[in-house]
Amino acid sequence: MTHTLRGTSLLLALLAGCATTSGGSGISSRIKQASQKFPPPSSEFSDEFERGFVQNINTHHQAGGMAANSGAMDQARAEWATEAQALADFADKFSSSDWSVSFRFNAAKYFFYADQAAKAVAQAEKLLLDPKASDTSKAMAAKLAQAASTHVAQAMVQAGRLEPVRLLVWGERKAVPLNPRPPPGEWKRVVDYADTYVKLADLDPDNQKAPKDRFLPRSPSQVALSAAQIEYAFDNMEDARGRFARNFEAWPAEIELGAVKLYLSTFLALDDQAGYDAALPRLEARVSDAAAKATDPKLKESLAKVLEQLGLLDVEAAYNQARRLYEAGQNSQAAAAFEAFAAAHPANPNVSLALYSAALAWEKAAQFEKSAALREQLMARFPGSKEAEAAQPLLAAMRARQGKNDEAVKLYRSFMEKFPDSQYRCSSIFNLGQALDQLRKSTDAAASYVAYGTDPRCAKESPNAAANVLFRAGELFDRAGKRADAKKAYQACADLVGVTDTVWKANQKEARKRAKR
Repeated sequence: MTHTLRGTSLLLALLAGCATTSGGSGISSRIKQASQKFPPPSSEFSDEFERGFVQNINTHHQAGGMAANSGAMDQARAEWATEAQALADFADKFSSSDWSVSFRFNAAKYFFYADQAAKAVAQAEKLLLDPKASDTSKAMAAKLAQAASTHVAQAMVQAGRLEPVRLLVWGERKAVPLNPRPPPGEWKRVVDYADTYVKLADLDPDNQKAPKDRFLPRSPSQVALSAAQIEYAFDNMEDARGRFARNFEAWPAEIELGAVKLYLSTFLALDDQAGYDAALPRLEARVSDAAAKATDPKLKESLAKVLEQLGLLDVEAAYNQARRLYEAGQNSQAAAAFEAFAAAHPANPNVSLALYSAALAWEKAAQFEKSAALREQLMARFPGSKEAEAAQPLLAAMRARQGKNDEAVKLYRSFMEKFPDSQYRCSSIFNLGQALDQLRKSTDAAASYVAYGTDPRCAKESPNAAANVLFRAGELFDRAGKRADAKKAYQACADLVGVTDTVWKANQKEARKRAKR
């Protein structure tokens, strides 16, 4: 690095004493400020030595412009670097000159044009500490310093000498804990210069121009946003949250979706769900108001897109609120919230999951008919969904627990017809057998048990359960006088591999004996 920041506190203290007018307090009107038309003709200078400096400056200024216009950018940058150094030397040598402030600013400007960002920062910093510089000049210098120091930081990142700024929303961090620390090295300077500029941004004449006509196209909002992003990247969530909020309040027409997501992530990072839920409607109101006031069609369209995305985040927040209630064990409240979400957002892709979750919550709250009604609604509205596939055997199991085994049997049979390859097929065959057993439909129950116990997938999932139901099937067929079917069931039980339960291993031996009889 070729420049140093002589203490942010000193810089801000000097700025705090500045006047709020473009001229500055006690600054002579003869002083040519950063906004002065440049370059001046050499005839403006009565001193022969100064005039010689200016003639040299103007020669390189003209040569740089001509080279740039012809596309010879390497030559242009070389000319600008020579011009910038001459301007800096003039400001150092003739510090009492009426032109020293203007030349200092242009030294920084042309070092920046010459891709010598560190030298640009050094010159802009000198101007910021110059008592002859007006607030307008300091505003222009601070913006230039912020842009140039950003270039310095990015070059250091590419060289592996500085930690990069990574902007991950909270959900992308994969549970990496917060590690708040001051932004390292040059990133801290970028933040400091941004803060200095934002204090004086109203005095920057560049902001009166269209972005394409500005020396530096970034708006005050974008400069302030860069500081918020840097603080966010280094886990200073409280500070970043305040910066984002002030940015949105000061420049609502420039609210960007990326910044909104980072802002909302600060609440999640700080485990402030209530703050997150409250922030969304505030942002929506602010963007809606800005969109209503906007006259530029492109700006209106941009704000409408942000508003649309905020609406989606609002929907997501409503769903997450219901999910949090469920996780907290507040089952009735969670069920009602899931139902309200499904009713309010019928086209949302999470509606089937909301209905499924609401049914679970109502069942846990012992509101069985409400749970059943939602599962039936889910099965009717989304018959091929994974939620409907899971809901039907759950409804059947709930009916069986209620003693409504006839209904359970119908539901299980219907389920196996609809989803013959479902991951819930084995448990449904098992539970169907138990429901039939409860209804004393012995041979039907036994047939279902045999279907479970002889299915390779089911038997592999739980050899102990297979041994249990096959032995039970043998008994039921035996009592019904179906000796051949009983023998097959007993033999299947005896042949099972992988049984570990001591009771069912003993029953396997008994089954082998019975099969022989």
